[in-house]
Amino acid sequence: MPQPVLDIVALRSLTAIADCGGFHRAARALALSQSAVSQHVRRLEKTLGRPIVERDGRGTRFTPEGRLLLEQARRILAVHDEAVRTLLDVDGDTVTIGSTEHAADQFLPRLTAAVQEVRPGCRVRFRIDRSARLVEAVERGSVDVAVYVTEAAATEGTPVGGLPLTWHATPGWQPPA
Repeated sequence: MPQPVLDIVALRSLTAIADCGGFHRAARALALSQSAVSQHVRRLEKTLGRPIVERDGRGTRFTPEGRLLLEQARRILAVHDEAVRTLLDVDGDTVTIGSTEHAADQFLPRLTAAVQEVRPGCRVRFRIDRSARLVEAVERGSVDVAVYVTEAAATEGTPVGGLPLTWHATPGWQPPA
């Protein structure tokens, strides 16, 4: 019996469902129809012979097998994308910087200038996202450098500076006891 093959395009749809929070958003992010994304998942389920994604109200939930496949899919896609970049020099010299909205306006211009100074001609890409997703992106290798709120990170980073934070409330507001 031939060895089953996991389709790269279907794996990309699967990770988009997880990253975007559902089929509809994944389809939009991938510039595909929702039915195409659904078909990709059905193809993976047929290959594995078991369900990997279940509807949960208006959202989706990964089965235990689906979570395992998602973990492997991220690894497969990272290796695949690195091979494409290396072998075909698709991006040339590119650095991807991730940031939360809190830090974007203060840090991204400085980081961009620093990258250009050290690596002239290097292209800089940005990803604005939540801290937890940026941590995952750094771990997967899809973001080279990230600026995020430390408390949201499960892994240790290298502190490079602080960001002032000011809280505002309506006049007369009192914090709860």
